[in-house]
This record gives sequence, structure tokens and C-alpha cells, in this order.
Amino acid sequence: MTNKMVLHPGPRHPITVEPADVRVVVRVAGKVIADSSSALTLREADYPPVHYLPHEDVDMAALERTDHDSYCPFKGDAAYFSIPAAGERGINAVWTYEEPYDAVLEIKDRVAFYTNRMDAVDELPVGRNDAVDIGALAAPLLVIVGAFALLYVFIIGGQAFPLELFPGYRTASSFGDGVIQAYAPSLPELALGLSGVGIAFLIALVGVRLFDFLPHDEAPAPQDAGAD
Repeated sequence: MTNKMVLHPGPRHPITVEPADVRVVVRVAGKVIADSSSALTLREADYPPVHYLPHEDVDMAALERTDHDSYCPFKGDAAYFSIPAAGERGINAVWTYEEPYDAVLEIKDRVAFYTNRMDAVDELPVGRNDAVDIGALAAPLLVIVGAFALLYVFIIGGQAFPLELFPGYRTASSFGDGVIQAYAPSLPELALGLSGVGIAFLIALVGVRLFDFLPHDEAPAPQDAGAD
């Protein structure tokens, strides 16, 4: 068996492995196949940084092991996976170091992606949720706000607004030891109020979606020394 050259990182060829300060989301063929807030970023000499994601944050069922391999004298032997759903561009688009050298032992059992072969590799602030999650949180809040707004119109609004401004009418109701005046809005007023709540809800959702589609800095295609 041919002996392989083994080199060690140093001032002329530095290598560092540090926790990524971003959430890495990988999309391909219209699906998210990796989503990790535990990625490690490997920086090697003048190469672009490469994110290595743990297997538990990757849809490994979407990957297919291949016979392709490569060797890096600083990191060791690299094995490869293809992404069948991505077609030709997904061939050998993912790599891993199963037995990395000690200098980069942290990347063991992690995978990296060629970003230029994915639909997108987004770097998001850690803790940020996708638009769907934000919308799910915003919806009940808006419903509660809308309910309080309608409650105000029905019970308290009649006390605050001059009667002549509205075609609705006041009704007196006993409440405990006293009597309160409840304002019953007309149908057009009620429709207007509900429309306002609906418009506010739509504006909130549109704002969330626009924020989600804002351009994010995308990791450059990794020119990893152990890949191709």
C-alpha cells in the first residue's frame, strides 16, 4: 500500500475549527435537507470557510454513499455522498471525514456540502425561526388583539365616542351593582372593524414573508483541500 504524505497545520498553512455563529440551512430540490445550529466552521489557509454539520441535523436518508474518495494531507481521507433528488449536480456533492487526522478531529462524523450545487445554503442568525414558525406565533397574538378591539367597540366604545358619529345605538345593561352602556355598532361599522383586523393580520404575515426572502450572505462554494 502506498504511504500517504501527512502534513500538519502551521503558520504557512493554518487550519482552525470553531463553532459556527450561524444557523446553517441547506435546501436542495425544493426541500430542506439540513438545518443545524451546531455546525463547525473549518478555516484552512486561503480557502473559503466550510461548514461541517452533525449527522443528526442532516436528512441522511436523502444522501447516497458513493465510491468516490479523495485525500487531504492535512485532514485525511474524504468519503462522498450524492443527493439523488438533485440530479447530476448532486453527484458527490457532500463529503465527510470519517477518520480525520488529530488536527481536525472535531469534524469527525460531520458532513459538508458544495454550496454551488445546492439550491441554497443560508446562514441565519442562531435562534431565528423560519417565516412559518413566526407566522404561527403571530397569528394567535393578532387574534387576541382583535378580540380585545371588538370587546372595546361593543362595551367601552359607546362611552368614549360621541353617539352622533355612529349610526349604531346604545343599550343599557345591568352589570353588578351598576349600569353600563354598551355600544352596538351597525353592520357597516362591524364589517369595517373586522376588515381592519384582517388587514393588520395580512400586513403582519406579508412582513414576515418579506423578511424571510431578504438576501442572506451565502457561504461560498467550498474549495476544500480534501474534496476533488
